[in-house]
Amino acid sequence: MVRSARACDRAAGREPQERLVELTGAFKARTSARVVGPLPAPEAVDELLGYLRERGYLPESGLSRP
Repeated sequence: MVRSARACDRAAGREPQERLVELTGAFKARTSARVVGPLPAPEAVDELLGYLRERGYLPESGLSRP
């Protein structure tokens, strides 16, 4: 697996800790994890599709289970 690093411009006078925080996104707001199971397979699929839609990986409409 090939990983690509994000480039971060080194600004004059910035401390290494500040650069590390910027690279890792340590202080950015995140959504907490949630536990939703165990669920039967059809409900688990609905949860997964909803999760992917919430985060922009799937369009709001379409790609739903029949």
